[in-house]
Amino acid sequence: MQDSFRLLNKYYDKIWVLTIQAAADRRENFARQFEGLDYEFFYGADKNQFTIEQVTADNIYNDKLARQHHRYDKCMKHGEIACSWSHKMMYEEMLAKGYEKVLIFEDDALPDPEQMARIPVILHEIPEHADLVWWGWSKNGERNPAGRFKQFFYHIQHRAGKLKWDDRMIRHCTAIFRPA
Repeated sequence: MQDSFRLLNKYYDKIWVLTIQAAADRRENFARQFEGLDYEFFYGADKNQFTIEQVTADNIYNDKLARQHHRYDKCMKHGEIACSWSHKMMYEEMLAKGYEKVLIFEDDALPDPEQMARIPVILHEIPEHADLVWWGWSKNGERNPAGRFKQFFYHIQHRAGKLKWDDRMIRHCTAIFRPA
């Protein structure tokens, strides 16, 4: 995997691992799993350190916009706000520092040796001006019958007018669950 890590180090201007102060065990595990990768921990928002009222007053969260963009018109939960706020912080830092290509990991990520071997080909195939590359999340590489049923159910919900996602979005969103 060291060759793959070297390629990622060379390709990206910056590699961040999103974490929070309370997740020391996750940081230790990440460091063991990704030895050879040149990354920095980025400390984001901790859901236990703010209230919904506080982030609303500070114009960090807007319940009306959240409901408008949610597939079922629901508000965001504490953890969802913390996650999106943390990513916003990273994007602001990226712009402030002038980074062009940034790779962002969550602190509980695990490398898949089989997929890591494909990194040279993947990096070669990324379009030069790609705005976003989603490396994927595969639930440990498995797509079980429950995942396929969930995708099927989303299609039905869309046709019944109960889900904002269209068929294309459903296919692409759930495609990350397919093993390579």
